[in-house]
Amino acid sequence: MKPCLTLGLALGFGLAFANGASAQVKLGVAGPITGGSAAFGAQLKNGVEQAVEDINAQGGILGQKIQVFLGDDRADPKEGVSVANKFVGDGVKFVVGHFNSGVTIPASEVYQENGMLVITPAATNPKVTERNMWNIFRTCGRDDQQGAVAADYILKNFKGKKIAVVHDKTTYGQGLAEETRKNFNAKGLKEVLFEGVNKDKAPFMGADGIADEEFAAIAGPGAEGTLMTFGPDARKRPEAKDIVAKFRAKHFEPQAYTLYSYAAVQIIKQAAEAAKSLDPKKVAAQIKSGMKFTTVIGDLSYDKKGDVTRIDYTVYVWKKDPSGKVTYTEIE
Repeated sequence: MKPCLTLGLALGFGLAFANGASAQVKLGVAGPITGGSAAFGAQLKNGVEQAVEDINAQGGILGQKIQVFLGDDRADPKEGVSVANKFVGDGVKFVVGHFNSGVTIPASEVYQENGMLVITPAATNPKVTERNMWNIFRTCGRDDQQGAVAADYILKNFKGKKIAVVHDKTTYGQGLAEETRKNFNAKGLKEVLFEGVNKDKAPFMGADGIADEEFAAIAGPGAEGTLMTFGPDARKRPEAKDIVAKFRAKHFEPQAYTLYSYAAVQIIKQAAEAAKSLDPKKVAAQIKSGMKFTTVIGDLSYDKKGDVTRIDYTVYVWKKDPSGKVTYTEIE
């Protein structure tokens, strides 16, 4: 019997910071602060807080300090809408979040209805930016890009093997699974199984939804050999060196979406200053103008949908590093 490769694709409090008297730019950060995806919520929260600390130390945006409001959506679409409505009541105008595509999509509609700009550092489902909305952007890529990279790797490295694709029925997990299948089907490979499982019943995980070392802590020895797709490690970029050092000095490793969240705040600042306005619609128009943004994850520019024009997914493998720790390593 031929070995079978199973591809698991899944994801898978209003709190104010800064000086109220001088904080005039209200920025929300929303994600799963508690629950099973809390490790990723911490990445979003810490990335935004460090960016705000650094920007406020330099005078803020257009001379105004940033005030941060934290929203815990618990990776639940209904909670995400509740967080969005809470931000509306708080007078928030800019949001970094959410983490899950299934949460980002309904929450972004609330933001649009209330004139708020949102940049997600992590929601990769194509639908996020395919709805003709003025207010939604992302610093990450899309599942149709990520699925193509995963499919190409499978075709190249698992020729003759039986391929099973398993997803967790979430918007993110199923969407990425479908994009991967579509890409390798188009090149003549047919899977033996395409199935969804209840995410609370079986811990199937993969792709960028496992880009945190908590995965290895949970999976134990079984984590070794696991493959995933994600962008090039932003921690290795020269422009991120000083910021990464700040995180590590605070005993937080800026994995995965931490620097993508930091970059989102940088983009808001640079676009607002170029537009000479804190009006979210004017800032959004500036982002879509083709302007190049200098960020900790490299130079970025945007198309009219709100997607970055750069495509840079790669493949990682979870394996032991020289110290014996199991972590994700980019395949050269």
